[in-house]
Amino acid sequence: TWSLSYVYTNVREQARGFGANTVGNPLDMAWSRSNFDSRHQVQYLVFYNAWDMIRLSWNGSFRSGTPFTPLVGADINGDGYANDRAFIYDASAADPTLATGMASLARNAPSYVQDCIRKQTGSLAGRNSCQGPWTASANMSVSFNPVKLGLPQRATVSFSISNPLGAADILLHGNDKLHGWGQPAAPDQNLL
Repeated sequence: TWSLSYVYTNVREQARGFGANTVGNPLDMAWSRSNFDSRHQVQYLVFYNAWDMIRLSWNGSFRSGTPFTPLVGADINGDGYANDRAFIYDASAADPTLATGMASLARNAPSYVQDCIRKQTGSLAGRNSCQGPWTASANMSVSFNPVKLGLPQRATVSFSISNPLGAADILLHGNDKLHGWGQPAAPDQNLL
């Protein structure tokens, strides 16, 4: 048997300055996407009963990335929090040192960061205006029919593997060249 489902969510929140990321007046209230607003999720389950002896189950999901805000890695406004939104400088209009840094960021950053920077060039970053990459997770279980194995009916023999995608990533690519399969993505928000 199998099942497949799709979930669409749209979670927005109203936040103000100090606890959220700060830009402008920290007392102003502003709406934005929630930190946990993963818009799209595809969930699946595959179950197979082999010879009424071995029961195999694989369930998992694919999730769109959660939002994040490009930040400056320091406290600029003096409120004691290193959560100030970054100004996305136009590399051609900035001083040479900053221009080199922005050009390097635009060249070497993951594509989702490059898209976010490109859309906000010349302005302060919006709260949760960027989106991280899609992620995948899965679980696998194998259980045996105790009657077919000659065990007492109340006995249960089963094995569960959490994150078999991560194990496959290690087996196929080695520890030094992981592709991030089965791992949650947490983008580095510190742009500058």
